[in-house]
Amino acid sequence: MNRQPKAQASRVNITKYVKVATANGEGWRFCPVVRSTNGRIRADYVLVEGRAELHKEGAYYIEWYAAGKRRRESVGRNPLDAFAAAERKEQILKNAALGIQVVGEDKRKQTMLSEACQAFIDDTRLLKRPKTHSQYKTALEYFQESCLDKPLSSVERTDLTRFMGFLAEQKKLESRTIWNKIQVVISMLKANGITRLLRQRDWPRYTESTPEVFTADEIRRFLGNCEGERRTVFEFFWMTGFREQEVQYVTWPDVDFIHRVIRVKAKPKLGFIPKDWEEREVPMSDQLYRSLRFHKAKVRTGCLLVFATSNGQVVHNFLRQCKSVAWHAGLNCGSCYTGQGHCASGPYCQNWFLHKFRETFATMHLRAGVDLRTVQEWMGHKDLESTSRYLQPARGREALALVNNTFTLNSKTGDSLHP
Repeated sequence: MNRQPKAQASRVNITKYVKVATANGEGWRFCPVVRSTNGRIRADYVLVEGRAELHKEGAYYIEWYAAGKRRRESVGRNPLDAFAAAERKEQILKNAALGIQVVGEDKRKQTMLSEACQAFIDDTRLLKRPKTHSQYKTALEYFQESCLDKPLSSVERTDLTRFMGFLAEQKKLESRTIWNKIQVVISMLKANGITRLLRQRDWPRYTESTPEVFTADEIRRFLGNCEGERRTVFEFFWMTGFREQEVQYVTWPDVDFIHRVIRVKAKPKLGFIPKDWEEREVPMSDQLYRSLRFHKAKVRTGCLLVFATSNGQVVHNFLRQCKSVAWHAGLNCGSCYTGQGHCASGPYCQNWFLHKFRETFATMHLRAGVDLRTVQEWMGHKDLESTSRYLQPARGREALALVNNTFTLNSKTGDSLHP
């Protein structure tokens, strides 16, 4: 029988859920807090592999054992509140061990689903990019709409499976999107100590799409229809692999003409934080070096942003510019409809989007022989699996050239060299 020792029966530990370095990059972990000599919590300090580290992100949790199982409860972001909550819980456990019943205490302290969702959303507002925060908020609002408010501890597997049906039937979402929203709910539950509700077969199945890339001819024709700053903008997208927001917030101090690298750096004053808080640098090709040199000589003195509006603000219409160039270059597929219009009659083609330049950047480097680890670093990926998606087979003319090279004809006889 698994019994908790009497000495441990009323013990309550305080941890903080923080982001730490792991063998695969970074991950979230519950770490014990650092205490001062008077026993109080040292604000925002936790022990990671025995070392004290400062972590301002994440929330505090109290942990205790009941019936041989570890229990965990979120107690917010304030270390004083966490300390007080731990003392209250210890007293409740001591009273329970002595047979003293605390009437209504568990019910009064029980966290509701709406409270847990709001706390998790508040954390993502501080820790994630605005777009990610918006996606998390939507997923958790859908979850509450699906199962209504209830005690968090009463959330069951059936709530999650019904939620998947709700997303498919009521919200008309695809399997991949449903998978993403379920993952957000699972993360919220895990942060509150609730795990292993779903079985492997419960998760929605979807087909992982292959990254789409531009051909060399498409890039040539596209850039051939750009002039001035617009051409420099899309050369930048293509030759750096930067995400849209990274291009929007790139500043001249990020462009190192001496070492010929361009850096992705956090800019809290501008409201920009790199994805996964990861800063990195990408080498600058000779062509991009010349284009940026020429561009810098023409932009208004004192403008911090590399690409800015006429009044020096962040540009928000790169996608619209991209689709307009593709339309005027005659590159639309002519067969898709986006809701704004048919791409045979305007700049609405779904085949032209900004992330495709990033996918092309990775694929071209890998095909050119750049090693996977280096491309991973340039792309800012947390793991090799994300980068290896861009190891695509040759297609089109490149594939035809490879096939013809395999079945080369004998130059003298015209006969195939293979039987």
